[in-house]
Amino acid sequence: MNNEIRIKKEVMPELINGVEETNLGFKKGSKKQYRYGDGIHIREYDEFFTLHIDKYDPRKEPLKHLLSDTPELVISTGIGGLVASRQKGLLAAFLTFIVTSFLSYRLFNFIKKLFEK
Repeated sequence: MNNEIRIKKEVMPELINGVEETNLGFKKGSKKQYRYGDGIHIREYDEFFTLHIDKYDPRKEPLKHLLSDTPELVISTGIGGLVASRQKGLLAAFLTFIVTSFLSYRLFNFIKKLFEK
């Protein structure tokens, strides 16, 4: 379920005072990201802003944020770790972890999008 709100810049050309630029979060093609208050996450694009509310602010409660607001990252990292642990050699395990984590993350998000429609 997509819980983002899209606001065109012609309606709201500037963000309100107190918004802080951040690197925390997936950019999803945005130019910049911001956080406001305890859970508001804003992404800035050329023509619009998107806004959603995280259950937990990653600046204050990073572990709760990961588990609650980005479960696909936790799951894909776990899958990557499980598959990599079966490899012999550090380099093979590392490369397997990276590839498997990336592919499982992409698959998880693809399936998630199917159910959002």
